[in-house]
Amino acid sequence: MIDPATKVDQAVELQELKHEPDATSVRGVSLAGLALVTLIAIGLGSSAVAVRQLSGVWSHVGADDAWKHQGTDPGVVPHQAYERLQIQASEKKLLEQYRWHDKAQGTASIPIDRAIELMSQRKLQTNWPVSDEVSP
Repeated sequence: MIDPATKVDQAVELQELKHEPDATSVRGVSLAGLALVTLIAIGLGSSAVAVRQLSGVWSHVGADDAWKHQGTDPGVVPHQAYERLQIQASEKKLLEQYRWHDKAQGTASIPIDRAIELMSQRKLQTNWPVSDEVSP
């Protein structure tokens, strides 16, 4: 075991030679860490304040403001979902029923499922001319 008097003598010698002792000071490291955290917090805080100040000076027009100036509202129209369902139901009805387009010319509509069946039986043969650009 080292004599405490020897330790003191070594510390004095190191101080005279302008050297630091080998032992790390927990208190010094803790204070340095706390100072570093404080500086980071102050820097982030001042950056946040500067950004808020500059954003007020260089404000930009948001999307809501642009739509207000246009006089239109991009929001949901009342009953929009109900109207969409009505449109889909009417389109589905057109795809699933027989009806005449032009009785005089003899053009009619048939349900889409039946049309697919017929076209697959005929191997996609049509009664109208197919352009050269479209391949069957």
